[in-house]
Amino acid sequence: KNIKCYCCKSNASSFKFDFKGEPVDKVYRCDRCLHVFTGCPDDFSVENFYAEEYRKDPDHYFYERAEREEYYKRILSFLKEVDPDFKPSSILEVGAGDGYFLEIAIKNFNLKPNSVTACELDKDLINILKDKGFNSNLGDLCSFNFNKKFDLFLALDVIEHIEDVSVIPNVIKNLVNKEGLALVQVPVARHVKPFRGHFHYFNVNSFFELFSESYLDGEGLDIINVFVNAPKITSRGASLLAVLRNNS
Repeated sequence: KNIKCYCCKSNASSFKFDFKGEPVDKVYRCDRCLHVFTGCPDDFSVENFYAEEYRKDPDHYFYERAEREEYYKRILSFLKEVDPDFKPSSILEVGAGDGYFLEIAIKNFNLKPNSVTACELDKDLINILKDKGFNSNLGDLCSFNFNKKFDLFLALDVIEHIEDVSVIPNVIKNLVNKEGLALVQVPVARHVKPFRGHFHYFNVNSFFELFSESYLDGEGLDIINVFVNAPKITSRGASLLAVLRNNS
């Protein structure tokens, strides 16, 4: 079977990888941009996994609030460095968790909770988000119909969990107002592990390849700045944080 890279559409080869002495199944590496991705387990259900299993894994617990606050404020300061005059009137966060980042964001931008929309797959977290006053939607980013566009789109450590990540640039473009911004963070330089939610292991080149496909003739999502965080600054390892502007 001819396997193609989700990011640059080049051929990908089967990649043998062991984790703690055990082989990891269905791992592929792009021959061109070196993006690494895994196949979907046969019995995988997105809804069941994130609603029932994901937060039970000790690697996926929420940090203490003080540590998260410092981390989230750093993310927002990066956004302000890129565009000091940017003041969104509406925000969408996908994979919003318990909404703590949104709480900090609305204070930062002087917004009310009802100007924010949150998307989550965990029903318990949806109830927490609703209690905080956010417009909260239970569903998958790629299939949910939001019926509107937003000034600011947030996806922090989310898109690596989507098997067909090639659709993401167009999904984001269709959800962001013209001249609006998207803040996207992905883990980079991580070890390939047996499947626990991550389909994709990005590097800087593969991330740029993914979004360059959606930016043609000066229109689409334009990467206006990126920052690679050190492992101790972000969530459990090095991450690439990118600000994209919708020019279409």
